[in-house]
Amino acid sequence: MKKIFVLLLIVTVMGWVSPTWAGPVDPNFTLADSINTLERLEFRTGKNLAQDWEIGLGTNTQSAGQFANANVYDTTWWTVGKTYSFNYGIDTSGVATFSLSELGINLTWNNFNLGNAVQIHAKRDVEITFGGVSVTGDPLNAFGLDYGYINVDPLVGFSLAGTIKFNALGTSGSTQGVEIYTGNVPTPEPTSMLLLGFGLIGLAGFSTRRKK
Repeated sequence: MKKIFVLLLIVTVMGWVSPTWAGPVDPNFTLADSINTLERLEFRTGKNLAQDWEIGLGTNTQSAGQFANANVYDTTWWTVGKTYSFNYGIDTSGVATFSLSELGINLTWNNFNLGNAVQIHAKRDVEITFGGVSVTGDPLNAFGLDYGYINVDPLVGFSLAGTIKFNALGTSGSTQGVEIYTGNVPTPEPTSMLLLGFGLIGLAGFSTRRKK
């Protein structure tokens, strides 16, 4: 009976606490604000074969002012093959902060939207770790195939550390960088998980009776 109780407890907890994972895109992930584009942080190699960073908020960060809050971005030099450390977070009031101390970058945005999950998308020739998730872009695929996801609490916000490394010069900023989105993934309802737990208890009891 003790083993059955432990099993029920594990199943129930899994229903409330989803794991962090990496791999293909999750079709259930939805953007926190797909209308005003205030769900996307992008930082990448520069266009025109330049060794610079372009960092911004929105859907087209290389065109300052074209989208809401996308007029804030920083351009500076970086080194191919070097790993840089950064911090990125959003609080419950919608203030987003990004810092990369090695290059003296400290950026802040307002009115950012926060969901219950964060999506990390690595494109070509880039490696990134963020919040314990490692994602590597495909050198042969312009827009990358590797995605990572982190579950966050929208009532608390998040502040996570990460690292990034570009392994080649940028041939196009749009295809050589990282996008970090805030959004939502559906979570199992506690009631459903409890029903599953009771079902497992029933199966365990039936198995015990058969053995007797």
